[in-house]
Amino acid sequence: MKKLWIFLLFLVVLVCFGTPILMLEALKQKVGPLVMVSRKNEKLQEAIKAARKELPAFEGHLKNPAPGERFAIKVGFETSVGPEYLWLKEPDMNSKGFSAVVDQHPVAAPVKMGERIQVRQSDVVDWEVREPNGTTIGGITDQVLAAGQE
Repeated sequence: MKKLWIFLLFLVVLVCFGTPILMLEALKQKVGPLVMVSRKNEKLQEAIKAARKELPAFEGHLKNPAPGERFAIKVGFETSVGPEYLWLKEPDMNSKGFSAVVDQHPVAAPVKMGERIQVRQSDVVDWEVREPNGTTIGGITDQVLAAGQE
């Protein structure tokens, strides 16, 4: 009888703790490293303000691209657990903001990787221009997040 109780206890522990751990590990493999950041993170909020301030410069690059330049915008999606920030590639400007392709696997955002979506200009929290020589302009929020991980 004692072995049965030990076995049942093992199953309870496995179900209660093992399943979430396995799910998190599977999620990490699906979406890559996740970074949890508080809405109150001052450095990230400053980076978002700086990126938004420079958005007209990005739009200038987008309107007159140099050969081989690639573009992306980062957008914040509200979810039940807070904002989720995703990079979108191939942005096109239009009267409503931007049309772009989701370039990451979302965790909670109501979009799918590879889906072209419409976003307002006010939803953009960062932008990036990748030049053919490998130089990157923008990506301010990623720089802040990377510095916080060291």
